[in-house]
Amino acid sequence: MPADAPSRGADLELPTASVLGHLKGGRELTAVAGLPTLRRWASNWHRLFFKLCRFSPPAGLLYRRRGSSYRTFVPSPLQFDGTLGFPGEGRTVEPATQRNRDALWNAFLVWLDSAGVDRALFTSVEGVVDIDSINCIFGRYGRDLYSAGRPFAHYSETLNAFAAKVPKARRLLQPAWDLAFSWKREEPGRHHTALPWQALLALVGAAFTWGWPRVAGALALAWGGLLRIGEVLQATRGDLTLPADVKHTVDYAYLTIRDPKTRYHAARHQAVHVDQPDILEIIDIAYGKLGKAERLWNFSGQTLRVRFRQLCAALSLPCEPGGRLPPLELSSLRAGGATWLMMQGEDSELVRRRGRWLSHRIMEIYVQEVSSLQLFGYLPEASKEKVFAALWAFKDVVAKARFFSTVGILPTVWYKLIAAGSIADA
Repeated sequence: MPADAPSRGADLELPTASVLGHLKGGRELTAVAGLPTLRRWASNWHRLFFKLCRFSPPAGLLYRRRGSSYRTFVPSPLQFDGTLGFPGEGRTVEPATQRNRDALWNAFLVWLDSAGVDRALFTSVEGVVDIDSINCIFGRYGRDLYSAGRPFAHYSETLNAFAAKVPKARRLLQPAWDLAFSWKREEPGRHHTALPWQALLALVGAAFTWGWPRVAGALALAWGGLLRIGEVLQATRGDLTLPADVKHTVDYAYLTIRDPKTRYHAARHQAVHVDQPDILEIIDIAYGKLGKAERLWNFSGQTLRVRFRQLCAALSLPCEPGGRLPPLELSSLRAGGATWLMMQGEDSELVRRRGRWLSHRIMEIYVQEVSSLQLFGYLPEASKEKVFAALWAFKDVVAKARFFSTVGILPTVWYKLIAAGSIADA
């Protein structure tokens, strides 16, 4: 009914149809009521728009700026997620992590087909979601992964992939995560075994003897710079500054870290400082002649891991899981370097800054003075003899590797030359 319709001495006219009559439910009406106050001319245009288009605003979309002026009010075209906010406001996912999640999600879909479960339960998520069935199937999938010996990350990242695809279900996956927490209790984390400096030099000497200078350089750089092994794999020669690069005006090396792990919580641009003379000599032999664009390690990470185990096996050092002794791994290099640095000066703040840890508590996990020294107490005598024999020959092997690198002898023949020299000396 028009506001100025006659009401005295006349019958009331029938009410006219509302331009908002097509809206259903209180949430849509509340969303329209939440619009900022408009001028008369703007209100007329809005009324015409609603009448012609029968537009239904998404409930909850217009609340963030309900107090703004109509001149500045621009509703976001992006859908709102109550857990993460608008897209781009939540946690960012790295491209490598996203690729990994996509691969695990595809593997999960294949498992659904083999288990006779309809994919639509997980792929068609419009409207009401049967969250109880989803949690039940995720629990079954997690138990299958555990029975097959798959790593915990495969299950947790599958859950994260689903939560990213269906944000409204993110807070409803607690039963599925309960299984994940039970899995972690069954497989508690363990500290990395620290690699003693004696074993490091023995491994480096063996790597040079076998003609693996880049393996020797990677081990020395990770140990001396307290590096995560992934940071070594990503580095190029251009990221590494050696004393020779600056005409020996400094007696240390710097490595710029590409995409450091703590870049979102600490400095975005990080570098490591390496100043041990023996480590500098090894790094210079391994990487001094590389081009700026060449990677410090030009093979896969698995190749480095296999060669590290081969070197450990040659010296009878523990390297396989399931044995009586805790195995040495590539992660033992960072722990061993931190332990050695702590024992040299007892300066925990220096160790924390060199290792780029955010707190002393995290650093203490790596600084294991006792376990570093006890490794030799558990080794059999034959293994200790091999390690110390390689240690005593370290200086001679490094001198020969320096000579071979200087004159341009290919690493593939270093073993024969060093072996021939040893036989001649004998």
